[in-house]
Amino acid sequence: LPSGHGYATYRVRVRLPAGARDLALRITTVGTAYRLYVDGHLLAQAGRVSTRREGAEAAYLPLIVPLPPQTDDEFVLQLQASNFHYANGGLWEPLWIGDQHALQAERELRVGLAAYLAGTFFIIGLYHLVLWLIRRDDFSALAFALLSAAVGVRGLATDETYLVELIPGIRWETVVRVEFLSMLLMLGSAWAFVRGLFPDAVPKALANGLGACSFVFATLVIFLDVDGFSRLLPGMQAILV
Repeated sequence: LPSGHGYATYRVRVRLPAGARDLALRITTVGTAYRLYVDGHLLAQAGRVSTRREGAEAAYLPLIVPLPPQTDDEFVLQLQASNFHYANGGLWEPLWIGDQHALQAERELRVGLAAYLAGTFFIIGLYHLVLWLIRRDDFSALAFALLSAAVGVRGLATDETYLVELIPGIRWETVVRVEFLSMLLMLGSAWAFVRGLFPDAVPKALANGLGACSFVFATLVIFLDVDGFSRLLPGMQAILV
């Protein structure tokens, strides 16, 4: 199997403080499908876990799942994960256990912040787009409008994967493409913006070269499957650096 593909079972025995109640588990993203059990009882799942690619289905679904009321002070937590659709698989972030209301409040804060920042960047981008429509010779305004839109969209696609809640039924592949394309648009538009402001200070070859790299990677993201273009992430990150 290609590196990052396969399946695994994670198992841990959890011991709670005496008298702990109203607890929940916070699950962010698992690459790229999982089933979560508590003492053998299915508690949550995303996508379809399988030992073969034919039966697997990828999905992002951040959740806060209350522990069953009958859960003892000691229980076994088991997570089955599989990945055949992305370059890397398995647990990308830790599972969190804590007070249900505290975990819910933290998630709502993160989602609210992501939505607020996205709205702010969209308004800034719209403002600069209007500036460019009024003054077509000011290319830096258009570049900054694209940069603002890319930052806003990327936040929705990555922070708590809020895009999944914002657009019910959106395909997992679409969310990943939006995440990658917004990153590449940020790179190209940022350099175009800086060069538009300081044409004598930014070498044209450097700006054009980075723009060309962004365009090539974006084309690959559009036409390759997720497993294919996600393996190019180290190269994209090198260009960003």
